[in-house]
Amino acid sequence: MERRKAQVGSRRLFAPTCNGSYLPPTLRLRPGDRLDLAMTNRTGEGTNLYVHGLHASPRSPADNIFITIKPGQTYRYSYRLPPPRHPARTGTTRTRTSDPPRRWPEASRASSSTG
Repeated sequence: MERRKAQVGSRRLFAPTCNGSYLPPTLRLRPGDRLDLAMTNRTGEGTNLYVHGLHASPRSPADNIFITIKPGQTYRYSYRLPPPRHPARTGTTRTRTSDPPRRWPEASRASSSTG
């Protein structure tokens, strides 16, 4: 990670870069894979890496947002991708919320009193 001049659209400006590129590489992983990543901070200020949307452990060496990688330091991250999560297969949300089964008398009373 380093700040350097980069082409962003039609302009050249200082921006964070990854291995010299404004856009970081695309990583393709599958559930169960492990990603080991070494990040060297060449920005001149403390930084870290946070992976948005990845279901990863918040503990080091994974997605710990509280660590600071100081200038010149390298931090080694390791992520284990969890298996996919499957939603419950019991019908649609609309069916479960607006048409409650008769075996749920409290839900039937609630829907008839609101409607």
